[in-house]
Amino acid sequence: MQWLSATSAWFGISLLVIVAMYIFKKSYQPRMISSHILWRRALQEQEANKPWQKLKKRLLLWLQLLVAICIVFALMEPVIEKLIAKDEHVIVVLDRSASMAAMTTATGESYFQLAKDKMIEWLKTELAGSPITLIVNGDYPEIITSREVQVDKVINAVNDLQPYYGVSDDETTLSLARALVSEEEQQVISLYVDQSFKATSIEDKKNQSNTSREYWNIIGDDEVHSNVNIRSFTINSEDAIEAEGFVTIAHPQGLQQQLTVLVTAYDHNDKVISTVEKNQVTSSGQYTTVELNKLPISYYYKAEVKAMDGDHNLSDNIMFQVLAEESEYDVLLVSEGNLFLEKALQLMNADLTKLSPSSEPPTDSKDNSYHLIIVDGDYDRLQLDSAWSSYMAKYPLWIIDHPKKAGASSVAPSSQEVIVTDHEVTQYITFQDTYISQMRKLTNTELNFGTVVLKYGDWPAIVAGYEMQKPRLRFTFSLQDTDLPLRAEFPILMMQSLQYMVKGTSEQLGSFLVGSEPAITLSTNTASSYWQSMSDTSSKGTEKSNTMSYDQPILTPSVPGVYQLIELDRNDERVQSRVAVVHAELSEYSYSMNNQLSELSQEQLQVSDAGKGQGLQSIIPWLAMLMMCCLVLEWEVYRRGL
Repeated sequence: MQWLSATSAWFGISLLVIVAMYIFKKSYQPRMISSHILWRRALQEQEANKPWQKLKKRLLLWLQLLVAICIVFALMEPVIEKLIAKDEHVIVVLDRSASMAAMTTATGESYFQLAKDKMIEWLKTELAGSPITLIVNGDYPEIITSREVQVDKVINAVNDLQPYYGVSDDETTLSLARALVSEEEQQVISLYVDQSFKATSIEDKKNQSNTSREYWNIIGDDEVHSNVNIRSFTINSEDAIEAEGFVTIAHPQGLQQQLTVLVTAYDHNDKVISTVEKNQVTSSGQYTTVELNKLPISYYYKAEVKAMDGDHNLSDNIMFQVLAEESEYDVLLVSEGNLFLEKALQLMNADLTKLSPSSEPPTDSKDNSYHLIIVDGDYDRLQLDSAWSSYMAKYPLWIIDHPKKAGASSVAPSSQEVIVTDHEVTQYITFQDTYISQMRKLTNTELNFGTVVLKYGDWPAIVAGYEMQKPRLRFTFSLQDTDLPLRAEFPILMMQSLQYMVKGTSEQLGSFLVGSEPAITLSTNTASSYWQSMSDTSSKGTEKSNTMSYDQPILTPSVPGVYQLIELDRNDERVQSRVAVVHAELSEYSYSMNNQLSELSQEQLQVSDAGKGQGLQSIIPWLAMLMMCCLVLEWEVYRRGL
C-alpha cells in the first residue's frame, strides 16, 4: 500500500484530543451501601483520580478513536497497486521526440533510454496475456504493435525504437491512443513522456470512456536544468585563404561564467585540419556571440560549446556548418533571343549557352552538364519532341511562356489587381503598377507541379514548385508583353528566381531537416544514390543508407549530422559526392514544462521510478464504509448506555 499524501499523518495528533476528553472527565459509580460508606467513598475518590481508570470499559471511546483513525487514513490518500487483468487491453504510448533523446540524467543516460527501460521492466513483471498496443509519436503517430499478446515481441519492438528528431505531433498521438478505447472492454492507457510533451488535451475527459484508465509516467521531471545551447553558427570567407565564423550561444540570463567554444575544420576525407578554441565570459543578457578568425578553408566545420553544470542537454551544444561558396552557374537558354533576360542572368554569374528551339538537344556528358534549363517560348513544341522532353526532365526547368494574342490558350487580364503569395521567388516583390498585356491560361494538369505565387486577378502569373524533386518555375507571360524589365523589381525577381532554380546543385547542398524531402538536382549520369555519414558526426559512423534509384524521392537521414550524398551511375561507379548538414528540429530540443502535466491528479500520475503495477486504486471508499459501520455502532452504544 502507498500513501499519496503521507504528510496528512500529522492529523493523527487529533486522536490525543479524544483521549484527553475522556481522561479529564470524572465519572463515578453511584452505589450506596449501608455499611462502610465512608471507606468506599474515599476509595472511589482515589480511583477516580487515576487517569487510566477512565479508559476502562469505554466502548464509545474506542469507536470514536477508530472513526478518527479512518479519517486520518483517508486524508493520507491510501492506494494499492492495481494489476492488469488478462482481459484488459493495454495501450502503451512512448514519447520518442528529440527532447527525450537529448536530455540526460545525472548518470548520463538519456530520457529516451530510461523510458524504454522502465517500460520493458513493467512489461516483464506486470503483464501476462493482456493484448498490448504500442504507439509512438513522430511526424504522425505510428502503431508499432496492435493487440500483441506475446510480451517478448513487444519488448523487441521497444528495443528497436529510435528517437525521432523532426517535429513530433504529440496531440494526434494522444488522440489516437484515446480513440482506441471502446465500451466493450476494459482498457489501460500508459504514457511514458517527459515534461515537454506538447499535447494540449491532457486533462480533457469529455470523450474518455468509463471503461479506461489513464496513467502518466513522467521521465526526469524532478531534475533542474540550466541549458546552454548554440543558436546559430555561420561561416564565411572573403577570399580563398581564410574564413571567419560567428557562434551565437543562448544561456540563462545573468549567468556569469566562462564559455569554451571549439571550432573544428574537416577535409573531404573527414580528417581534422585544425581546431580553434576560444574562451569568453557570458554577457549580461541571454545571448553571447563568439567571433573566430583565421579559420582554414575546409569541407565542413563543427562548433561545440563545452557543457556546464546542470546542462543535461548536450545535443544542442554542437552545430555543423559548411562554407557558402560563390558559384558560377551553367545555364542552357533555349530561346530565339531575349536581351533583357540574357543581360540579367549574366550579371548574376550565369554562364549562358544559347540554343535555338529548332536545334537538337545537347548530348549528355560531363562537359555538357548544366545547372538548369530556361525555355523562353516554344515550350509546348519542345515537350512534344521526345528527345527534348527526356532531356528537359533531367534538369531544373524554368519556363517563360509566349502567349499569342487572341489565342485559345491566352487571355488578357481584365484586372490588374496583384495577389502575391509569400515565397522565396516573390520576396520584396509587389508588382504594383506593373502592366502585363497577355498571359497564358494554364490547365489544372499544368498547375499540378507547384503553387501559384503571383496572380493577376484570377489568372496565375508565376507558378513555383518541384517536379521529381527538381525546382520548376513558370512565367505565364512573356517579358516582351510587360513593362517589368524597366522596373527596379526586375533584377530582384531574376536573382531570386535563379537562386530558387539552382538549389541543390552546388558541392555544398546546405542544411536540411531530418527525414525531409529536399530539392536536390542529381547528375544526368546518376542511376542511384545513397547517404553516407561522416565518421565524426553520427553514432552510425560510416554506415550507409539504402541505395535509392534515380526515380525515387530522396529523403534526408533520420539522425542529425554531416552526410555525403553519393551518386552512382549504371555501373555503380561514383559520379559525384556532395556534403549536406542534416539537423534536428531545434524547437524539439527545448525542455519547456507542460503545465497540464504538472496539474495531473496523483491518481493519474505515475512517477518515473514506480516500476511495479500499472495503476493506483484508492481504498478511501472502503474506509468510508468502515466509518459508517462505526457510526452505527456508536449510536447503538450511546443509545443503550454501554
